[in-house]
Amino acid sequence: MSYAQLNEWSLSIRRLVAEIDSPQVLRTLIDELAGEVIFDTWFMAVFYRDGPPFILDYFGVGERQETYAEGPYLLDPYYNAYLAGVGHGCFSLRQLAPDDFAKTQYYRTYYRHIGVSDEIGYILPFDQRSAGHVSLCRTAALPRFSVRELRWLQAVEPVVESVMLRRWEGLQKQAPMQASTEGDFRDRLNRTLRGFATAILTEREGEIAGLLLKGHSAKSVAKVLRISPGTVRNHMKKIYAKFGVSSQTELFARFLEALARTEGDGASGSAPLPRAVESRGS
Repeated sequence: MSYAQLNEWSLSIRRLVAEIDSPQVLRTLIDELAGEVIFDTWFMAVFYRDGPPFILDYFGVGERQETYAEGPYLLDPYYNAYLAGVGHGCFSLRQLAPDDFAKTQYYRTYYRHIGVSDEIGYILPFDQRSAGHVSLCRTAALPRFSVRELRWLQAVEPVVESVMLRRWEGLQKQAPMQASTEGDFRDRLNRTLRGFATAILTEREGEIAGLLLKGHSAKSVAKVLRISPGTVRNHMKKIYAKFGVSSQTELFARFLEALARTEGDGASGSAPLPRAVESRGS
C-alpha cells in the first residue's frame, strides 16, 4: 500500500469513528469498502443459531430482504458455514458453496432469482449464539471478484467486525433482538429431519440426507463424511427408494411437504412420517 492509499484509508477510518454510534455507520462502512472494491449490491444481517436472521440493511436486491429470513437462509452456504463453526473470516462464495452450486436447491429456488453472479461475505461471530454477516455481491454486469480484491477485504476484516459489533451492541441497548425458539423454521426443519432419520433411515442415511437437502452433491457428501462417492451413491439409492423419489429435487420437495405438515402439528413432538412411509403401514 502506498502512502497515498494509506492516507486515504486513514481518512476512511476517521469517518467511521465519527459515525460509530450513528445508524448511518453501516452505510458509511459500505461506502468506504466500495471505494476500494466495486460491488453493486450488498446485504447485512445478524445470524442466530436458534432462529432466523435479523436483517440490518441492504441495497440492490429487495427480494433478498423480503424472503431470505423466511427460509432460504437455511440453505445459504454462509449461514451453514457459521453453524459449522468456521469462525471469523471473509470468504468468497466459491470457498464455501457445495460442488455444482448452480445445481443446488438454494441456487435454483432462490439465488438465481436475485440476479447475483458472485459474492464475498464476512462471518463475524459476536457471541455463542449470534454473528454479523456482511455480503458484498456482483451481478452479471460486473466480472467476478479477483483474488486481490478478496485479500484486500480480508485485510480490513478487523474494521468491518468492529463497526458491525458496535452497531449490534447499540441496537441491543435500544431493543434486544431475541431470536425465536418456538416453532421457528429452523427448529421445524431439524425436527422433521430427525423424524425422517428415526422413522426410516439409518444413522448414516440420515447424515447423507441432511447434506443432500443442503445442496451437496455425491462427491461433496463423500468429502464431508470421508467416504467414497460410490458408497454415497449406494446410500442415495436406498434413501430415494425409502421416500419413493428418484432425484435430489424430488427428495427436497418431499421434505418440504413433511416440513409444512409439522407446522400444523405444533412445535413439540417428533415430525410426522412422510406419506411414502405412512402408506406402507407397520
